[in-house]
Amino acid sequence: VNSMFLRLVVICWVFLGSQVLALPLKLQPESAIWFEGKSTLHPFECIASKFQVDIVQEDSAGTVRLSDAVLKGIPFSKFQVVIPVKNIQSGKTGLDKNMYGALRAEKNPVILFMLNKYSVYPSKKAGPSVVKASGQLAISGKERPIEIIAQFAKTETGIRVQGAKEIRMTDFGVDPPVMMLGVVRTDDVVTVYFDLKLGK
Repeated sequence: VNSMFLRLVVICWVFLGSQVLALPLKLQPESAIWFEGKSTLHPFECIASKFQVDIVQEDSAGTVRLSDAVLKGIPFSKFQVVIPVKNIQSGKTGLDKNMYGALRAEKNPVILFMLNKYSVYPSKKAGPSVVKASGQLAISGKERPIEIIAQFAKTETGIRVQGAKEIRMTDFGVDPPVMMLGVVRTDDVVTVYFDLKLGK
């Protein structure tokens, strides 16, 4: 069985067997993961300044492009996204401090998503396909099953995956952060957005 290895730690290298492709894919600088929520005072946004994606994809059909492999539904033996909690930043020191405390960042320094399976629904027209993924999400030391719907599209130089998912903080045992002695309270629901671009 030939294996195709794709590892992204800001830079993403593709391996087929023991041979490195001449044109490896890279996580493009414009790739992003960010969080949006509301509070009793105003909306807020937090950006993940650093994150890591690790992929190992089983490829029994021989050499195949990543975009075609996803469309064919070739399973991943490993797909996980790791976000260091203290790399999630709003630009507001007080909010960030309270957020790290609520997420118990010292004890649980990362947010982790682990893919279990996915299905692809190709577009019948010129446009992105739909990917339905299920896996486990771990926040603040508590792990729960999760389903994510995303858009997957080929680009001239690689692939692009976009989507969003609402998360309720209390589902993970996290109390929504408060500020100003409780005068300002954040909503329980936060939306996670992701826009991942892989290319040469």
